[in-house]
Amino acid sequence: MSEKVSFTQKITRLSVIARSISITLRVCIRAIFGIYFGKFDRDVGDRILRLWSKKLLDIIQLKFTVHGNTDTPFKPHEKYIIVSNHQSYYDIPLTFCAFHQSIRMWAKMELFKVPILGKAMRIGEFIPIDRNRNKTNQILEETKKKMESGIIIWIAPEGTCSKDGKLLPFKKGGFL
Repeated sequence: MSEKVSFTQKITRLSVIARSISITLRVCIRAIFGIYFGKFDRDVGDRILRLWSKKLLDIIQLKFTVHGNTDTPFKPHEKYIIVSNHQSYYDIPLTFCAFHQSIRMWAKMELFKVPILGKAMRIGEFIPIDRNRNKTNQILEETKKKMESGIIIWIAPEGTCSKDGKLLPFKKGGFL
């Protein structure tokens, strides 16, 4: 049975989507121009990601509390992978706000094909995941290089966002 959604709720949802797209587009363009004018590096990318994340969470007025110590410094020259479920589209901005390190995620290849967004994701050092088994070694090699350069990799082993909030079966890629 489908849920009845009022006209006001529909307008609110459309407003959130439009504002989210607008913020994302502006951030992507900022990253693209930054790289072309030599004013983009990993620190700038980290700040842009956290700013983007905070603005997305502000749109829905989401307040959150981090339990545990996410400010514990990760040891330099160590390699880390953060693995979490993906129950909401807001997992992404929440993770970037909760951790204060250089974190990049595996993202499905289709996102890299979206004009402007895909270019910004490549500039921002995100790793495209091609589910073609022949590309596995290439993905793992790129992941290794990012980790050796100091990036913490974030993987959602479900491979996609849950539609109903329930944990989905894990894909093999994250465990390779």
